[in-house]
Amino acid sequence: MRLRYKILCASLGVVGVAGVIAAISIDYKQIPIVYANGSSSVLPLIQALSEKHHKQDIISNAGGSSLGIIEAVEQRTNIGVSSRSPNIDFEQQSVEKSHVVYDKWKQNQLKTYTIAWDGIGIIYKLNKTNHELVLTKDNIIKLFKAFTGNEQVSYYDLDPQLPKTPILAYSRTGGANASGTAEAFLTSNPLISKKEFKKKYHDIYKVIEAGTYGKLIRSTEESNTQAWTNISKDNVDGSITYLSTGFILKNYDQIIAKGYKIAYLQNKDLKNYLPFEINENKQEIVNVAKTYGWYRPFNLVFSLNMQGIKNTKEFVWWLLTNKKVEKIIQESGFIPLTFEQKNSMFLKPYKDEQSFQEAINNQSAKNNFFVSDFELIESNRINILGAKSA
Repeated sequence: MRLRYKILCASLGVVGVAGVIAAISIDYKQIPIVYANGSSSVLPLIQALSEKHHKQDIISNAGGSSLGIIEAVEQRTNIGVSSRSPNIDFEQQSVEKSHVVYDKWKQNQLKTYTIAWDGIGIIYKLNKTNHELVLTKDNIIKLFKAFTGNEQVSYYDLDPQLPKTPILAYSRTGGANASGTAEAFLTSNPLISKKEFKKKYHDIYKVIEAGTYGKLIRSTEESNTQAWTNISKDNVDGSITYLSTGFILKNYDQIIAKGYKIAYLQNKDLKNYLPFEINENKQEIVNVAKTYGWYRPFNLVFSLNMQGIKNTKEFVWWLLTNKKVEKIIQESGFIPLTFEQKNSMFLKPYKDEQSFQEAINNQSAKNNFFVSDFELIESNRINILGAKSA
């Protein structure tokens, strides 16, 4: 729990304990608190951003994307943090596969704000070859089959130039229903559409979605940190898992030192791409949204009629409009939104970025942005929750 009292620690030798306690108490009352619960992938970014934001104290707790979304719907947290888009079915009138949640989404005026994009990277350990693993439209289903744990798959099955080492997949407990990272792994890859995957390979899809794995996989908790800790501790030849590209970038030297590699992805142009450019001086996540293409949204979900919404709005508006935010997002290893993507979340889009910049200090701009998802849906502005990806 991060509170402003930490700036007073250096004063302990100068002022009395009672004075420090009094100062902490006063400071605590003066600074509004905004609670953010949900995805462990997003929370480090929220924490990094909150360090530069001084009007509210952002208290964040992990628990998974699904929990964060439901906590926001039930108004048990100011912000639900999710590393995936909320699942909405307009025809069935359901959100998160629930009619009740759909009704509450409308009643409590939920708003979904996309703060950044994050890629999905595949890391693997293969000792007996210098040949790289390239994921293609021809072998991607075989990889997903390995992540079900129901059938033995080898690297040779993915590419005959690779050894016949068995694939040992590390999958997230609870599957895509519980983990935003698992959902992005399952549904956001550019090699096969979600619709085609569900129709042609329904059994494989359902296992990874529900987390009902077979005996041939090893389960990890939802967080990228825990997934990496488990796979690196075991350090088994043939092991493989999926991680946030932001996490991979920040831990790149450690991952490579442990003998793990990052898989390439073959895109529509039949060229092979890594999630980010790698050179001697720095790594940049420039390929994720352009040529690599395997990425997911980082979303904040909040109720517009919840008590304390003023503080939530101030924090979100700062995220949307402050120029420091984009730099923090990039330094944290993630991808900022373009103007067009931000503009897609307004009720009445702005003609261009200049007109948006001219309007941001006016209350009318805030009124234009802080409208519920359903108001945007009913105005035919969106058919998804959050920003458009392209």
